[in-house]
Amino acid sequence: CGVATPRTLSSQELARLSTAGLQGRLRFPCALKPLFSHVWRKTFGEQKLQVVESEAQLWEHFRRLQALGLQALATEIIPGPDDAIYSCSTYLNRRSQPLAVFTKRKLYQHPNRFGVAAMSVSVWEPQVASLAVRLLQAAMEVAAASS
Repeated sequence: CGVATPRTLSSQELARLSTAGLQGRLRFPCALKPLFSHVWRKTFGEQKLQVVESEAQLWEHFRRLQALGLQALATEIIPGPDDAIYSCSTYLNRRSQPLAVFTKRKLYQHPNRFGVAAMSVSVWEPQVASLAVRLLQAAMEVAAASS
């Protein structure tokens, strides 16, 4: 739908690629994030993810997660400061039309880099709103076509 997103690989995709290598399918550093946070927390506590600096480190962490029975996503990390993170909340009706759209920007998160917003500010950011609505509308189209 024309909205840039970080490259992401699931546990299943990683398992298929483990012998062939990534062949440029992911840039480093990247993050291994849990597929099921509540299961992940039983092993890693409040650690939200694992930062991975190289392909060798990715396979090391991935094999450990497999041994623990944990599923994860490997996703590229978008560079930038914490206060450059914007989000959009919206409600789309059954015809994929937005009934409400709200954007905000993180001012501070804890812990730094990958934490939860400790302070945010409501700001109208039309580009964020437009991209978010377009992405969600495309997802609704895919969901409707597959059902």
